[in-house]
Amino acid sequence: MVGAASEEGLIYRPELVARQPNTTDCHRLILWAEAIGKAPEMKQRLMELYFRDGGDLTDVNVLVQAAADVGLDADDIRKRLATDEDVARVSADAQEAAEKGISGVPTYVFAQKYAVSGAQDPNLLARAIREVSAEINAQAAE
Repeated sequence: MVGAASEEGLIYRPELVARQPNTTDCHRLILWAEAIGKAPEMKQRLMELYFRDGGDLTDVNVLVQAAADVGLDADDIRKRLATDEDVARVSADAQEAAEKGISGVPTYVFAQKYAVSGAQDPNLLARAIREVSAEINAQAAE
């Protein structure tokens, strides 16, 4: 994984990762960032913190700083994280994913029917897209 990340210009330092966090609060941050059009930036910041820097994503201070880094109000985020705001929504989204058989990230879902889970070679993803597209076109022609 370290080599594959390096080939893509990414830094992955698993030796710095001390614990695997419960990601509910991370998902809440992404949801709140989405409200201001910053979900991709929030996801990226959390990934950098965890995989590159070994950041503890269970630490409220780390999460508040990450939110501030992408433009969210730190005081507001600290207050919201101290509540159960959107925990039920995040849990429901996770349950829905599990019911669809999604167990890894990333998971690519094609045509609401087929899924490819985990980091995959771009050629494999391209082949999957072509196959699903051909199936959909064949069904449309019937």
